[in-house]
Amino acid sequence: MSEGLREIFVDIGATKSVLLAASTSGGKIAVDGFAVLEGGLESLTAARFAQGLDRLEKELGCSFGSVLAACSGPEVTTLRSQGIHNLFPTNRAVRPEDLLAANDHSRQVQGPRGSEQIGLFQGSYSLDGVSGLADPVGRRGSRLEVSALVAFAPSALIEQVSGTLPPALCLNDLIPGPLASGYGCTTDQMRADGVLVVDLGAESTGYARFAQGLPVASGSLPYGMNLVAKDVAQLLTTDLAEARRLVQEHGTASLAEVKDADVVTIHQLNAGSGRPLKRRALAEIIEARVVEIAQLLRRRLLNDFGSAVPGVPVVLTGGGARLGGVEAAFDTVFAGQKTSSRAPRIHGPNSRRLNDPVFSGAVGLAVWRFEYNVQGVEPVSTTKPWSSGVSALQNFFRRDGS
Repeated sequence: MSEGLREIFVDIGATKSVLLAASTSGGKIAVDGFAVLEGGLESLTAARFAQGLDRLEKELGCSFGSVLAACSGPEVTTLRSQGIHNLFPTNRAVRPEDLLAANDHSRQVQGPRGSEQIGLFQGSYSLDGVSGLADPVGRRGSRLEVSALVAFAPSALIEQVSGTLPPALCLNDLIPGPLASGYGCTTDQMRADGVLVVDLGAESTGYARFAQGLPVASGSLPYGMNLVAKDVAQLLTTDLAEARRLVQEHGTASLAEVKDADVVTIHQLNAGSGRPLKRRALAEIIEARVVEIAQLLRRRLLNDFGSAVPGVPVVLTGGGARLGGVEAAFDTVFAGQKTSSRAPRIHGPNSRRLNDPVFSGAVGLAVWRFEYNVQGVEPVSTTKPWSSGVSALQNFFRRDGS
C-alpha cells in the first residue's frame, strides 16, 4: 500500500452522491472527511459539487486537483477478455513488462457501440498451461496468458460525469459502481475465498463477483429499490413520500418478521386522516418486489455463467441493504448461499458514521486506489476532450510492500 497519500473520491448514485477524502498511514486507510451531496447523475450540478468540495478542503486544509469516481447503472458494462503474450526468447523468466504486454493484449476487445473503455481489471495468470497464478514474475515459461475484466461506459455518460465536476477538478478515472462497492464492503479474505456482492441501489441493482481475490464479473440490472416504494404507493393509494416513509419506518422484506397484531398508520390520498393498516399487507408488497429483483439477478447470472455461483456467499450492500428482512428474501432465491448485509469497515475519526452500506461505493474507491499500485499507465482515449483529464486505463497488480 502506498503511504502518505490523500485523495478524493466520489460515488455518484441515482439520487445522492458521496464525496469522500481518504488517506493512508501505517498500512491503513483512513477517511478524513466526507459529504453527502443531494443529487445523482441526472441532477448533481457542478455548483453543488463545488460546495461539498470547498467544505472538505477547508476542513482538511488542503486542495484537490483530481477525483476518482464510480458510477452505476446498466449503461456501465464489463466484458471478460483474455490476453496472450509469447515470451522471447522462450523458456525465460517472466518480467513485469510481460505482465503489461499480456494485459495490453486483453484490452483488444470491442465494447458496446458508442462506448469507451474506462478500466481494465486484471485477473489471474496462466503460464504454459499452469493457471491460477496471481504473480508469475520470476517463473520460467514461454506463453503467458491473463484473464481480465474490461469496463466500458457510453461517451455521453463520461461527459455527463465530467460536467458535474467543478472546473478546477479533473476526472482521474471512472470505474463501475458495483466493483467499487465490492471492494468497500468485503475483506481481502472474502474476495480470496469467493463472494458475490449485490449493490442494492435506488434505480439499479449492481453485482460484482470476486474469485481468488480478483474481480471476475460485474454488471447492473435496471431495477432498483425505488420500485418498492412505487409499488407501495400504487397498491396502498398513497403518494410517493408516504410510501417511502412506510418502507423506511415499518418495511420488511420478510413476512416471517411480522406479527399478526402488528399495525401501522397510513395516510392515503384523498383521506382526511391516517388510518390503521395491517403491517403484513405492507410486508407482502415489499417481499414480492425484493424477491422478484433477486430472481432477475439470478437469471442474469445463469445467462452469464451457466450457474448461480453455488456455494459462494452473497453480500448485500448499498442503500437497499438497510431494509429489514432483505437477507431472508434473497435467501429464498439464492438457496444454499449464505446471505448477509455488510457496511464498510474503515479506520479514522469517521469510522462510526460511515458504518452504513450506503457508503460502500465511496469507501471502495479508496480501497481500490490505495491497495493496488498503478503500473503501465496509458490514456483511456485519445479521441475525446475529457481524456486529457483522465489519467489511465490502468493495470492494477497486488504488490503489497513493493
